[in-house]
This record gives sequence, C-alpha cells and structure tokens, in this order.
Amino acid sequence: MPSESPKALPGLDDFFLLKEAVHLRYLHHSNQALCLNLKKSLRMQL
Repeated sequence: MPSESPKALPGLDDFFLLKEAVHLRYLHHSNQALCLNLKKSLRMQL
C-alpha cells in the first residue's frame, strides 16, 4: 500500500491487515479440506 495515501481512520491499516490474515487462514484451511477430500475420493476409486 502506498504510504502517502491519506488516512481516513487511524486503525484502517490494521483492519486491512487483519482481514488479509483471516482470508489467508481461511484459504489455507479450505485447501487442506480439499486435499483431504481428494485423498478420500482417490482411495475410494482404488
């Protein structure tokens, strides 16, 4: 993010960082779930 952008709220940067962290964590968990489902379905086919 450009540092010269005007700050609307003092905690705005923290909010965006938090949102990003939550989003990444959610993606990580859904990826793990997808991998588990793939392994299960592969085992079913064998």
